[in-house]
Amino acid sequence: MVYINGQVFGKVISFSYSVSTPKREVRGIDTVEASEFGVSTSVISGQLEVYRLAADGGLEGAGIAAPLNVLTREKYFTLAIIDRLTDTVMFSANNCTVEQQNWSFNVRSLVTGNFSFRAITMQNEAGVTSTG
Repeated sequence: MVYINGQVFGKVISFSYSVSTPKREVRGIDTVEASEFGVSTSVISGQLEVYRLAADGGLEGAGIAAPLNVLTREKYFTLAIIDRLTDTVMFSANNCTVEQQNWSFNVRSLVTGNFSFRAITMQNEAGVTSTG
């Protein structure tokens, strides 16, 4: 079950996320080889594939993304993925923002799309917390 801003968002087909922690080579003065790897910034990102219902307004209608004419006033959203069988929070993220959305209108079919997001903090089912 997917919750966005504390509300069930039941139109999700799939969900994936990644935590990237790129490292930089740390070099000393007058050395050719790196002496160690240093941590730089970390990035938490993810993607959801969703069904779009008729006249639901898409992400803007759900309050997940701001309309283009007021994009500078966009608010963060929260995201939680909960295992329905065990009621365990498998993934949660705070201070999320939509980076991209794509929609596909197929003839005589459901409208599907996906959107990618970035988050400032996340936590998995083991309680491991990351900061982006």
